[in-house]
Amino acid sequence: SEINAKDIKGEITLVVQGGIKKKGNDTVDFLKNECIMEEYLKKLKNQGYSNKDIIKIAQEKLDIPKNLIYKKLLEMKNK
Repeated sequence: SEINAKDIKGEITLVVQGGIKKKGNDTVDFLKNECIMEEYLKKLKNQGYSNKDIIKIAQEKLDIPKNLIYKKLLEMKNK
């Protein structure tokens, strides 16, 4: 259908669907990402970053929630 500028009054809301994640082996993907995250956190720790900075940097780089990064840092500390 065609919309003319004269027909539109007030606000317009445009709804856009988010990206669709492809299905895969979630367990394998999780373990792979867990290993990648742990190695990255070790690397940052070895470079002398504080836990606060590590959480901020890793969250931006890996796009993982901060609480998961914090939990992983605690796990690594207790090993």
